[in-house]
Amino acid sequence: MIEAAAERQTVFLRTFQIGHQAELAERILNEIASAQVTLLNVDQKLAYDAALRQQRTETEQQAQTAEPHSRESFDPFGAPTQVL
Repeated sequence: MIEAAAERQTVFLRTFQIGHQAELAERILNEIASAQVTLLNVDQKLAYDAALRQQRTETEQQAQTAEPHSRESFDPFGAPTQVL
């Protein structure tokens, strides 16, 4: 499944290699290739999964120790709104 998804995205992105998006397409193609190598190599995938679990644990711990949010939320245009 990973190989098929990587191939599908690679074929799509290659259509952008010529033109004003060439640099971005090349960068994303390199990221896909790197991800494919990592996810298809058992040892690298185990290390990657462990790093993700650690990051998730740290994020959850930070969220638990953060101060509770106020009952007030903010409009994206800057006007405070009251949450009911």
